[in-house]
Amino acid sequence: MIKVRGYSIELLAVQKALQEMRDLVSDAIVMAHGDMAATEKTLVAYVIPPKDKESLPPNALRKELRTLLKRRLPFYMVRNKKIMI
Repeated sequence: MIKVRGYSIELLAVQKALQEMRDLVSDAIVMAHGDMAATEKTLVAYVIPPKDKESLPPNALRKELRTLLKRRLPFYMVRNKKIMI
């Protein structure tokens, strides 16, 4: 668990939410970037799409993942996150 802008965030909760999106995600890992002692950290999700989705433009996949994550996670877990594909 880490603190980002005063919110406690469980990295594994975000990772699990991504991994449960089997239509769009083959595997994923979520990491915090930035100074671990400070509150100014950024969460970054690295995602591997399934073979049949590899031809999708990265921006389309990123937008779809963010939309689905916003429905599953609290707003502060999705805000200002980057999803790298």
